[in-house]
Amino acid sequence: MIEFLAEYGLFLLKTATIVIAIILIIGAAASASRKAQPQETLEVDHLNKRFEGYSSALKQAIYNKADWKAESKKLKEKAKADKKAEARPRVFVIDFKGDLKASAVPSLRQEVSAILEVAGNEDQVVVRLENYGG
Repeated sequence: MIEFLAEYGLFLLKTATIVIAIILIIGAAASASRKAQPQETLEVDHLNKRFEGYSSALKQAIYNKADWKAESKKLKEKAKADKKAEARPRVFVIDFKGDLKASAVPSLRQEVSAILEVAGNEDQVVVRLENYGG
């Protein structure tokens, strides 16, 4: 009986070792594949629209109904006028999170090239650098 328990315990240890090794290999492969895929998307945030939305929500909360209606009408007229107005200078800001290996430089090059393709002579391009020392 003791031999049976000893053999059974040894079998369980071998099985557990194999299962743990397989899990570690799969985890390492999944982690490597996540790191290997470069980020292929370009995120564009319209900050003016976001802040105008905040302002509008706040005004709606504190104005009474008649004042809000008048303010809303003014905002709509201003939006129409802005659409008809000439193009104003824009500022493009790129948040670049680099490391010591310079692994993100190709994506920065693509982002800057795309912005310069769109930007006019009066527009400004700002690159904000952050180093994570990785």
